[in-house]
Amino acid sequence: MLMRGFGIAAFQVDLLPQLNAATIKRLNAGAIARAAGIDARAEIERVLQVSDADIVDGSHRIHKADNPFSVAVNVRQWNTEILHPPSAAMWGRRRVSYFAYDHASGLFAPSKFCAFVPTVKMAAAAKRPEILQRRPAGMTMSIYAMLDESDPRFDGRIAWKHLHSVLGYDVVEIQRASDSVRTRFDCWQRRLAGVVQVRSPVVLLMPPLREQAGPR
Repeated sequence: MLMRGFGIAAFQVDLLPQLNAATIKRLNAGAIARAAGIDARAEIERVLQVSDADIVDGSHRIHKADNPFSVAVNVRQWNTEILHPPSAAMWGRRRVSYFAYDHASGLFAPSKFCAFVPTVKMAAAAKRPEILQRRPAGMTMSIYAMLDESDPRFDGRIAWKHLHSVLGYDVVEIQRASDSVRTRFDCWQRRLAGVVQVRSPVVLLMPPLREQAGPR
């Protein structure tokens, strides 16, 4: 991810996100056969989706998030920048229904902000403001503000569908989430009520088997 901050379109996509660590270890120990129920062609197509780029301007290319770490970086980036008045002004006061959840930090952020990552050209990377320096290269408020709200390539539905279908996040209405997630969401929402209008909230959660799996 750091390489993207220097203009290199580098991505690291988790393979077979629907499988837990124990199953992955068994597959690594032998040949992956059809008997394992794995559609290799579909998996390759899923992985390649993140490399598709859309041009925003002369300095940026936008890709879909390649793994949960990229999503988590975007969650934390949004929460950092929303407290910075100039960045908060770019965000305005938007209505949001879908929120990505970062289990490690306990933070949420609009899924559309979290589902896309930019590749920044070297000249643009050198001019990043101080608030963005020494941080992994993810989405920023200034880049997000460039995305055309009416552009179907950056539609909110495409964003949460990508997190669900490609990265393996569970889509859960907040009323059906666990007590701990609901409590954290309520606290987060109250703290940021002035900048986020929540509408029928749905959270995107990493499945427990992946939160606990660790490195593969």
